[in-house]
Parts: sequence; structure tokens; C-alpha cells
Amino acid sequence: MSKLLKLFVLLLLTGCGSDVVEQQPQVQDPIAEEVPLAFVIRDSSEAVSFSLADPTLFNPGAALYLKKLAGVDAPLVNISSTLFEQPIDIKHVSASADGNKLVFSLRAPELEDASDDMQPKWNIWLYDVVSDKATKLINDELIAEEGDDLFPVFLPDGRILFSSNRQQGNKARLLDEGKPQYQALSDNFRGKALTLHVMEQDGSDIKQISYSQGHDLYPHVLQNGKIAFVRYEHRGRNRGLHIYQIDSDGKQLELVFGAHSDYPNELAIASLQQAPNGQLVIGLRGGDSELPSTDFYYLDSEQYMDNGRFHDGNEAQQSAFSSSLFALSPPEGELALTGKYHWFTPIFDESQRSLVVWSQCQVIDPNNSDNVIPCTEALLNDENTQAAPDLFGLWIYDETTKTQKPVVLAEQNKLIEEVVVLESKNAPLETEYPSDLSLQNEQMGSIHIRSVYDFSGEDTANPNITAISDPSVNAERVYAIRVIKPVSIPDRNEYNFSTALFGRSSGQSMRDILGYAPVAPDGSVYVKVPADVPFSLELLNRDGQRISGRHESWMQLKAGETRTCNGCHQSTNELPHGKVAQQNSVNLGAASTSWVGSFGDINAQIGETMAQSFARVVGLPTLSPEPIFPDVWREGIAAEADLTGSLVSLETASPLTNACAQNWTNLCRLSIHFPEHIAPLFALSRPQLDANGDEVANFRCLNCHITSDENGDAQIPAAQLDLSLSPSNENNQHAIAYRELFFNDNEQELVDGILIDKLVDRLDENGNPVYLIDEDGNLILDEDGNPIIEQVTVTIRPALSVAGAAANTRFNTLFAAAGSHANYLSEAEKSLLWQWLDIGAQYANSPFYSEEE
Repeated sequence: MSKLLKLFVLLLLTGCGSDVVEQQPQVQDPIAEEVPLAFVIRDSSEAVSFSLADPTLFNPGAALYLKKLAGVDAPLVNISSTLFEQPIDIKHVSASADGNKLVFSLRAPELEDASDDMQPKWNIWLYDVVSDKATKLINDELIAEEGDDLFPVFLPDGRILFSSNRQQGNKARLLDEGKPQYQALSDNFRGKALTLHVMEQDGSDIKQISYSQGHDLYPHVLQNGKIAFVRYEHRGRNRGLHIYQIDSDGKQLELVFGAHSDYPNELAIASLQQAPNGQLVIGLRGGDSELPSTDFYYLDSEQYMDNGRFHDGNEAQQSAFSSSLFALSPPEGELALTGKYHWFTPIFDESQRSLVVWSQCQVIDPNNSDNVIPCTEALLNDENTQAAPDLFGLWIYDETTKTQKPVVLAEQNKLIEEVVVLESKNAPLETEYPSDLSLQNEQMGSIHIRSVYDFSGEDTANPNITAISDPSVNAERVYAIRVIKPVSIPDRNEYNFSTALFGRSSGQSMRDILGYAPVAPDGSVYVKVPADVPFSLELLNRDGQRISGRHESWMQLKAGETRTCNGCHQSTNELPHGKVAQQNSVNLGAASTSWVGSFGDINAQIGETMAQSFARVVGLPTLSPEPIFPDVWREGIAAEADLTGSLVSLETASPLTNACAQNWTNLCRLSIHFPEHIAPLFALSRPQLDANGDEVANFRCLNCHITSDENGDAQIPAAQLDLSLSPSNENNQHAIAYRELFFNDNEQELVDGILIDKLVDRLDENGNPVYLIDEDGNLILDEDGNPIIEQVTVTIRPALSVAGAAANTRFNTLFAAAGSHANYLSEAEKSLLWQWLDIGAQYANSPFYSEEE
């Protein structure tokens, strides 16, 4: 008997469950009579790479097959064989609800001697089963090659949803901002961000519907019409794979599962789909792996927000993940009697059957190295046993009877995946929420926060929200919110910008400020926010300093969308948040038709928040360019803001343009750059005049914080802080002042009129001097025969940190009313500094920033 025939017999007689599975009699299966299948078979003679960080990886040698009957003897038809002559890659196959069409991602053959950026992109193709014709959806080659288009699925209305790094909407916004149209990198700078898009079946009317700095992967249209997908986030401490859902028009983005969860066995999500019972099914494998083995679990996202926590916030004793659908794959390099799984596709015919790609556990026959035999306990316990290559075949698995039948027999160096059933099933519902036409025309959405003091259902106001809703009560309050957006970072192979522009840390990348909104006495906020822009929120004190942790997830609003949330949350708080359907807010709203302690010209309606009352009476406000607001609750709606600290009063360059100061639109931004906006503060003359108008002092920073006096003689800069604006010797792309503010430095001393690094004796942990020794370990002696103590420099810690304005307590103390530098800076200058520190204290907040320009 030939080796191939032996494999054939083995696969027929072996089951794929954790127990021995009985082979059913070979009667014709109903599904074999009625339902065609489609799947990819790829050449696996070389390792097939899988990477979450780069879903665009190209593994040539794939073909798309159609099998009109699911029986093992039904012929296979290669429906991609005529598309290209050279090896191609195909993945992400999906079927229409009527079973008559397929969409899939295809990458054309590698171009010899072409650079990476000139290689073909991933394109979406459509195959019509009835006409037996495959076509590329985007016919225009220039448009088709604008980005990699992946993960296509059919929407209920027939349009195609897909994930792409073409970033259609983001590039349009860049054009509005006066920047080149480029594809932004993800938050961790590993690959261009993949976001969700929709288009017609003819490839027209491409629209971006999700806005993020991560990768939006594995979109799946649920039966309720919502689109579930996996977002690979990498911002601050928010790193991981989280399941979200969104509507097909981009509204109602919300977290579904996983903000604080690890997945079983520390694996990563490799597939996401919905089973006939309504539960999600996730496939898990290594995040960067060449191993095809995948574990499959039911995920009860209807009840669980995180593993171990229900949606209502209560802790759960049971796991959100059911026991695996099949036996778990063995660890790398090991074998298990149950074999390995690679693919799972449910069949929607109420039979509880599915299609699985499975490899039997096989080893090299110890008595004949040319033969392979099934695994046994004895063989697995023998350390000399050698594993045979994986052989993945396609099977129909019956969960009820624990039996299976072959559909496609395994072949060496062939891997089957992307299995879909071309069955007719109920189309998902359509879910697109109506828009506010006024907001839509302004290209705005709106956000309503019932109370910033509601932290995951806990009233954190002092003493409580009801008490401080009275504006006459003296209480520590949140004064405003800041809305920030990420600056799109290009690939340096396309735009070779200097990474020195990030400054002290690239952890916050680059940020723009979209604007500010006031927080009402009850903690509520209701404000317009630009649509189609990823943004996050920060809570501020009266000084305009951030007092909340950095919000480490990107939110979005579509034009005309209004979102309401109960309050805020901390990144370390595992209670549910970010849900459209939430628990009741701890801010119950107005109990009568007036607000206690207020001026009285803003009436209330029962249950309204104060921000809602203001929007109803005065109008829904837009964001403000500065955290400066009139006190309408104590002085009435005619009150005027105190503009003493406005950026328009700066004597140096301001990031607030005159046009945006007069009319803050959805295209206005505050972009703060150290050389342009911060450094000039140090050189500004600050004369102090007496009663007669004569200058008695000058608080110019560079009078003291510089290494030479007015006569040009060397001096120790005040507080060992040199705020010179010339290029630094440590990094000539940074000014000396920036390096001194944010990086460790050496203490200096003046010796014979020369400024040098101060040296001191080096001491060990016990306070004893450390002596110089030669390479043989012998003491080095001076001319008098005495051992020489090793000399070391004295480190000066930085004056500032990038943790935010409020975190820089030493710096704040200097400029406080009782500080040594009180009144040195104007209120506008301090406001500028606080804003810059809060967003990350970058050297510049544009990759195209040039000091020369």
C-alpha cells in the first residue's frame, strides 16, 4: 500500500474529537446534495506567516476552490487559476446571504526587482457563482492601489464592508489640514493603520466608517445588523485585542469585550464569527506565528464585558469563554492524540454541524521511516518518537453525535483555510440610526456626558453630585474637558521626518487639541465635536491642568450622531464602560424646573442634566479654543468670560490663529511646537517697573538661565538650568533648553573662569570610596604612592516631565502665588505651558515641522 493511500485510510478511520469518534456509514449527507463550499488551499511547503502587527503579509501560493457538493468525491474547481500566471495570495473569503456570491482579498504576484512600496496591494475580488466569473471590484488601477483592502464581508444592503489602510476619510482630513495625503501609521508605528470602510459592489463610493490609530480586524456582520470586529490597540497601557461593534454608517461605536481581559493561554484572536446560537466564536493562535494550529472558543459577550465580569459590573465566577469547541492544540513542538485544528465554520441549518480543518496526530513509523502511523499513548511517551508533518484535511463535524465525515482529504504541504458555506440564510438586519440634520450639515457630532463625577457608577463628587450641583456651594470641581486628537504619523520610508520631533518620549506620539468644553456644576457636558476624527477626553482643573489619567482609547462621532455616556472611568478600573446601553447614571438630573443656587435664566426639565438645560435654552455649544468660560450658572447667560489668560494676549507666537480665535470651526486645531511657541518665552523681555515707570528688574528667563553673563563671562546657570536656544551637543536637532528641561544633565562648576562638569568621589553602597584599578585588578597609585579615588559626575534630574502639567509639582510651585517665580509668567503663558505639558511636551506636533520654515 502506498504512503498516500495509507494516509487516506487513516484519515477516513480517525475522528477529530477528544474522544474516539465513530465513523458514520457513507450515506449521502443532505449538505452534500444541496450546499456548495468554497475555501482556500495554499502551499505550505514553506512556512505561512501570520502577524497581528502586519495583516498585509504576503504568502504566495494560494488558490480559491469551489466544491459544489460537500461529499468527499465531489470535484474541486480552482476558480482562481485563470486570474494570474504567477503565485498569488488569497484570504478573507466571505459569502453573501443568498449564497450566490463570494468576496475575497487577493494580492497579485510579486514583482521582481521592485521595492516594497511598488509591490501590488491587496485588492478585493467578487466571484459570482451563477455566472462563474471573478472580477476585481475597483477597476481603476490608481484607486485600487491606494491601499491594502482586506477582510471583505457583505452588508445586508449588498454593499461591501472591508478593512483598509487606504484611510479614505483620514486622507481627506489631512488635505483640509494643509498636509499631504498619506496613510497614517498605527499607534505603535508598526504598519499603516487598518480602518473599516464600505463601498458599493462595483467598487464605487468608498467611505471610511471607523477612525482609530490601531488595526480594525476580522469584521463580521451579526444577525442583529451590528458589525463586530477586533481592534488591535496600542496606546499607553491600553494594549491588546478588544472586540468592538459599530453600525454600517460608522455610528454607535462601542466596546463589546476585552478591555481588561487576556485570552486563554495568552493567545491572540485570529478569527471572529457568530455561531447559529448567537454566540461569538473566536479562533486563538500565537500573535506572530508560523504554526497553523488554532483553538476555538465560544465567547458569551451577551453577558460578559470582560472575562470574570458581567455587563452590570458584578464579578462572575465562571469564564466568559466556554470550554473549547474541540480539544486544544498541543504546545509548539509537542503532540497530542487529538491532533490539531486550523479552521472552524458553522453551518446554519440547525443541525449543529460545522466544517473543520483538522490534522490527525501522526508520527514517523519507528520500524519504517518511509511510513507514518497514527499516534498512540505509547508512542507519545517514547522520547525517540518523531512527529510526522501536519496533514490538514476538511471535515464535516457533527457536534451532537461527535462524528465526522471527510470533505477534502489532506495532502502534504497543502493547508486548507478560509472555508465558507454557500448556503442561503437569513440576511442580517440593517441598523443605521437617524442623524441630526443640523449637526450633519456642520460635519459635527455631539457628546453628552451626564457627569464627569460618575466614575463607573460611583459618585466621586465631594460631598456628592446633588450638593455641588448648586453653583453657590464652594467645592473642588472639574472645570472643563479637553478634547485631543492624534496627529497622523507617516511612514518614514515615504516622508523621512526626524524622530527627534517627538521630543523626550514618543509614548504620546504627536497630538493636536481640538478644543475645550465647560463642565457644568453637576459635572455634565454637552458639546459639538468634529465628525470623523478620532479623539479622547481629559478632565481639567480651574488652572487648565489635566487632573485625570490619559484616556487611552480613541472615540469617534459620525456627522449627525449624538452619543450619551454616564461619566468617566480610569484605565485601571475594570467596571464596564463605553457601552451604548448602560446602567443608570448616578446623576439623576433635575428634580424640579429650576436649578438650586443658579442665576435663574436657565430653567430645567425633570431628569435633565445642567448641560442639557443650557443646550436647550442657549443652544448646543461648539468647542472653545481655550479653557476659559463665563460663569453662566452664577452670573446668567449674559455673563462674559475673563480673557486675561487668553492665548491671543501672548507677546510671543501663539498656536491660536486669529481666524480660529474668532470662529472656532471643525477644522481648527491647537498645534503646539517647542521651537515656535515655548522657546520664545525664555527670550522674552519681562521688565519690572517702579511707580515712575523706570525698569528696576527684568525677569527675562535668559538673564539667569544661561552659561554666560551680560559681559560674556562664564557663569553657572541658575538652578543648573540652561535655557539657551542654540542646538544641543547631545542632539543637535533639539535646543539646549529642551534637553535641559527633560533629560538628565551633569552638574557644573566654575573653575578658573571655565564652566566644567563637577566631579566627586565615587562611593560604594556602604559609603566607602571606590579606587581606580588596572586591568589586572591592582590599585592605580598617584605620584605619592596613594590610591586614586574614582571621580564621577553629579547627575541633575530634569526640571520637567512629560507626565502632564499637574504632575510637575516642583515647577508649579515656582510659579504659584507664594513661589519664587510668582508673577514671572502671565496667565496666558502658564496656560500655554500647561496645555503643552498635558499633551506630552513634544518637540513638535507635526512630522512636517521645520524650524527653518
